[in-house]
Amino acid sequence: MLSIPLWWVGHAEVGNHVTLSLTSVILLAAAVILGPLGAGLLGLVLTGIERNRSPGWARLFNVSMSATLGVAGGVVYAAVGGRRDPSDLVGAAPLLGFVVVPLIVAAVAQGVINASLIAGIMRITQGVPPRLTAARLWSTTGVVYAGYGLLAFLLLLLWFSADLGPLSVLLLLPPLLGAHWANIQGMAQSAAWERSVDLLVAALEAKAPELAGHSARVAELSARTAEHLGLGVTEVADVRWAAMLHDVEVLAHREPAAAGELLDGVPAALCLRPPDDHATVGTASRLVEGMTFLTSAAEIVHEAREGGPTMPIAAQIVVAAATLDQRLNLTEQPGRLDVVLQTLRRDDVASPEVLDALTWTASRDSSPTGVTS
Repeated sequence: MLSIPLWWVGHAEVGNHVTLSLTSVILLAAAVILGPLGAGLLGLVLTGIERNRSPGWARLFNVSMSATLGVAGGVVYAAVGGRRDPSDLVGAAPLLGFVVVPLIVAAVAQGVINASLIAGIMRITQGVPPRLTAARLWSTTGVVYAGYGLLAFLLLLLWFSADLGPLSVLLLLPPLLGAHWANIQGMAQSAAWERSVDLLVAALEAKAPELAGHSARVAELSARTAEHLGLGVTEVADVRWAAMLHDVEVLAHREPAAAGELLDGVPAALCLRPPDDHATVGTASRLVEGMTFLTSAAEIVHEAREGGPTMPIAAQIVVAAATLDQRLNLTEQPGRLDVVLQTLRRDDVASPEVLDALTWTASRDSSPTGVTS
């Protein structure tokens, strides 16, 4: 009964190509109703029928993880004294001691296993430090998991105490879908922020067609480099926004460069940033005025323009990634990746630490993982 609405609502993305699924609350309840083996089998079925266009290996990972979480939840619930049939429990204290607390412990165990498995696969596929992935997952899904635990307890009360059995799922659907909707709203806000920045980038590329795709490539490379260096979740987001905005000074010029015009083998649009041009000073800050989520990103852009040996690591990442993409894709005679990386080291574009991380990320496949939380 629950498989149909679960299939219909799909997933909510929580960042970095990792999505949140409603099957978590069902697996928690199944750990009590069906036991470890039954919950594991249910995890296989629910995840197997979900709408997901991920690669085959990612679907296999998701199915295996759901089965593991179901079994783990059942084992942990029983190990801490959870009751398989709470229908004879009367009063708050017995319910708290034999159902609620064991459910919370089982939910925490599932969350730890979930974060550990995803952190491992993200480390293997994208080189993201496990600590960063785990922190991102807990910051975005920790509260949701707690809510899922309460919904699982509600389902158990309806199933056993109210003696509704499987019909209890019909009463559970409204709060279940409501919790999912609330999480989707947060993702919608993030999507609106993305569209706002995309509009700025589109205006930039309309004025300087030579830069088409440059900002998006630099943003992806900068974010993955920041992740590899172990920067915090918020810092990685700021670096990504800054990379998207690093060329907005082009918009401040009255005369756009002629299409295809080159200066020393570099598109002229990239050379329209003289340090003594007061018209460009603070352009990033002025364009994003009122967009508070970009305040830190605008500061990073300013620091990148200032340059110098004391440039913060976030600004170094953006400068190194932008320079790499420029020499790989925007010059008259693009160079090979290994050669360009060597020239970046020779020119001291950034610190050795940043260039080491950039070298690692530039040589990795940046395709989405499609794993489910």
